[in-house]
This record gives sequence, structure tokens and C-alpha cells, in this order.
Amino acid sequence: MKEQRIPELGEHADRGFRLENLDDHMVALYHEDEELGVFSQIGATAESIQKECARHLTARHGGEGIEKTE
Repeated sequence: MKEQRIPELGEHADRGFRLENLDDHMVALYHEDEELGVFSQIGATAESIQKECARHLTARHGGEGIEKTE
């Protein structure tokens, strides 16, 4: 089965991040097998989910895979 691209993850989809539907209103964000958080599908935005991905990469992996901008 072909994996579906999740636009809310942006470039982070290629870095081991995924979203899992918990129910009709909630999704969980994972990096590899680690759960990073649970988001309301009503209130979460692509920007807020991508910021959480970037925050995790910085905190746990020293920013590995994050492009630096000045």
C-alpha cells in the first residue's frame, strides 16, 4: 500500500513524523515511535503542527534537518 502524503506535516513528513487519527476530533503527532502531542483537529493548523515538529528536532536532535535562516 502506498503511504499517503500529509500536507499538514510539510517537509517534516520526510523526516519520520506522522499524524494518527485518534477519533473524529483528535490527532496524535509522532516522530518515529515517540508521541509528541495530541491536537484538536478543529484548532490545530499546519503551522502549529510544523512548529511542534521543528521544536522537537531542536530539543531532541540538535536541530538536525532544520534549515537555518537568517
